[in-house]
Amino acid sequence: MTFSLRPLNLGAACLASLCALPVAHADNARDWQNMPINVPVGFAYYFNIDSNTAFDTNLPIKGADTNIDAGLLRFAYAFDLGNGLVSAVQVLQPYASVDLALDQTDFHAKQAAWGDTSLVFATNIFGGKALTLEEFAKFQPETFLSGAVWVTAPTGSYDGNRTINIGANRWAFKPELAFGHPFGNSWIEVNGWLQWYTDNDNYQGGSTLSQDMKLGLEAHYSYNFTPAFWVSADVFYTWGGETQIDGTDQDNRADTWQMGVGAQLALSPKDAVSAAYINTVSKPDDAPDVQLFMLSYRRLFF
Repeated sequence: MTFSLRPLNLGAACLASLCALPVAHADNARDWQNMPINVPVGFAYYFNIDSNTAFDTNLPIKGADTNIDAGLLRFAYAFDLGNGLVSAVQVLQPYASVDLALDQTDFHAKQAAWGDTSLVFATNIFGGKALTLEEFAKFQPETFLSGAVWVTAPTGSYDGNRTINIGANRWAFKPELAFGHPFGNSWIEVNGWLQWYTDNDNYQGGSTLSQDMKLGLEAHYSYNFTPAFWVSADVFYTWGGETQIDGTDQDNRADTWQMGVGAQLALSPKDAVSAAYINTVSKPDDAPDVQLFMLSYRRLFF
């Protein structure tokens, strides 16, 4: 069999690399596009993040200067539920090393451990036919709408007496919708999501941490320079997510704009590498402030 070298973008089934980590909530361009069914897909990611938080960037720490090196392993598998549209499940497992200092103090702490596991179910609503690998090689991209539900479980390392934790000690639930439209060598994509959190009842020595719902909107423009190489420009907006400790508001609600760029190069029909950069450009004083760089490798097993 022969297949096109064009990137096999794994969107409706796999979703986004950046959403996989609690350190960020952003999708990449083309993360929601169609993928072949019955083909296992593996991903490996490296993230470097500078922020004013610990590992979970929902939770800013006043005066924090944090550098995070994180890895993520992800497995995805797409299938046909019987309606002719692609659906998929995926499992995501992060590991991170966090180095945190507090401004104008001598405080310094490090922690390295496994993070919380995420499970995702995604399905296309229209425009993402369930295609075998042979059919997918001939597939012409089309306008689509897809949806997903993320569930993040409190499986990561956590100790309520530690300053830094890689696990969050709470559940998170995130429904998401994504719309994409191709024209010429370009794509325009718009994504939206909501995220809810359960309480962490062992925060910083036994306090209860609560968090309001957070909303996110994203827009991505991407352009193919060759069938195997594309670049993107990305805009992200998040709102809400104010935290409370033992019922006291922390005045850290997000009203935040971020901008980014990305690129992907297909090395073969099975292999691709990607890079992305995202930076916070506008936010309230006490909201999360994140600068992120990502490298990734993807492998289709056929």
